[in-house]
Amino acid sequence: IAVALRPERIRIKLNIEKGEVSFWDGGREKHLVTLTHKFEERLFPIFGPGLHPTPMVLAPGKIALHTS
Repeated sequence: IAVALRPERIRIKLNIEKGEVSFWDGGREKHLVTLTHKFEERLFPIFGPGLHPTPMVLAPGKIALHTS
């Protein structure tokens, strides 16, 4: 993903019903990319920050749960 400025925070939005996972620049509220997939099995979060020397920190945020 090509970005002009490296994001300090990444926001992840998951919409299981639409089959979408969206990634946002958490500081500037700029959309980075949306991936689509038909989710047919349970989902488990796995975070892999890559080969960066500093640890990844999970920041608290709002959780919104919508049911139909």
